[in-house]
Parts: sequence; C-alpha cells; structure tokens
Amino acid sequence: MDSDGVIEWLDWNGETAPDPTALKLPEGTTLASVLEKYIANTGGAKNWSKLKGLRTTMAATLQGMNLEMVQIKRSKPAASLTKVRLNSSMELSSDLYLNGKMSRKSMQGTKEVEGEELAHEAMEATPLPEMVWLNGVHSKLSLAGAVMVDGQLCAKLDWKFENGTLESHVYNLQTGLKVQSTRVSKGPDGKDALSTTAYADYRDMGKGLQIPHKVKISMGPESIEFNLTEGTLNPRLSDADFKH
Repeated sequence: MDSDGVIEWLDWNGETAPDPTALKLPEGTTLASVLEKYIANTGGAKNWSKLKGLRTTMAATLQGMNLEMVQIKRSKPAASLTKVRLNSSMELSSDLYLNGKMSRKSMQGTKEVEGEELAHEAMEATPLPEMVWLNGVHSKLSLAGAVMVDGQLCAKLDWKFENGTLESHVYNLQTGLKVQSTRVSKGPDGKDALSTTAYADYRDMGKGLQIPHKVKISMGPESIEFNLTEGTLNPRLSDADFKH
C-alpha cells in the first residue's frame, strides 16, 4: 500500500506491476501448451530426446572471489552432479543424483534426500526436466495463472510440496522461454524464505538446442549472476563421473 492508501503491486524484481488478480492467461493456455512451447523454442522434442548428456561450467564473482558452478547431467539412466567451488579449489557444495538416490554435501556435512523431494530431484536430474514434466510422470505441477516479469505476461507453473514448500516456474508467453524459477520454503527461523533464479541470454549450444547463458540467483538482498563459460553436448559419461 502506498502513501495514498492505494494498494500497490510489485513484480518479482520489486518493480510496480499491474494488479495480478486482473491478469489472465490467453484462452487455450494449458500446462501442456506452456511446456510444449518451451521445448519447441529451445530446440524441439526430437532434438532433446536425442541428447545423451550435458556438461556446463558457469562463472561468477562473489566479493572479489571467483565462483564456479560445474554441472553434468545424463539422460539415461538419469544422473546429475552439481558442484560449486570458490577460487577453483574450495568446494562449497555438491549435489549428486545417481541410481535413484540423492545426496547434498556442504561444509556442514552430507545429507540424504528422501521422499517427495527425491522424486522431484529425479526429474531435475535430466538435461531438460520439462520433457519429463510434460509426460506427467510423478509430476505435481499445475498451471497457477498469469504473472508479469520485466513487463512481459508470463504463465506460472506451481509445484506444491507436502511440507509447504512452493516451487514456481515462469515462462514468457511470447517467447515461450523460461525466465524465472522461485522457491518459498521455511527458513531456520520458521519464516518463509524466498529464493529466485532468473534465466536470460538463451543461445544455441549446437544441434539446435538452446540453454540460458546467464543465470542470476537471488536470496534476500544478495544476488549472484553466473555466466556460461563452457558447454558440451553428449560428453562421455559413466557412473565414475558422478561422485562427491
């Protein structure tokens, strides 16, 4: 509410936005149509289905230090590993999915992921989760409505976890591209904690497949922008490559 007593709406970036209750999706918009357009506009289902694996390296700067995020994904059987390092040597985190099991390693130790979160991460382990979501296997995604991001009308897909966590994926209705993901979960103090990931600068990686080359991760007042420095399609991968 502003100083005049009028309710003022803001978008995810804190900018003034139209009343979200007045926003409407174009007629005929469905969960499937949003996912299908994203898949089509990033290379097409046929090309994505041929992809055996993907390796990416992204770089950022954090308080003058170099931050690196390396991720490898394998399509079949699904496997993924995401490592974040500081100054190329100090490992800050490692997320591993392999053989139907998931674990997260940090400076505080290693934690196994189970239940609903594990089922969710199994889909995230694939190079393009939207391909799995479209098939509807174990997916709890729902079409939540329309939102504005950077002045553009977008469709929002929600995944509501049983523990109260809400994960949302936002797709620009004009370009079909995913522009944002958000996750609201309970923090250590019991209060809701919001993290936002913004995707931009989609470019062809080869074979007609496009992925974002800029990824900005925000939590509270802090934000880090990663830029893709290296990407490889169909790298040779074995189980030995997937370890903390």
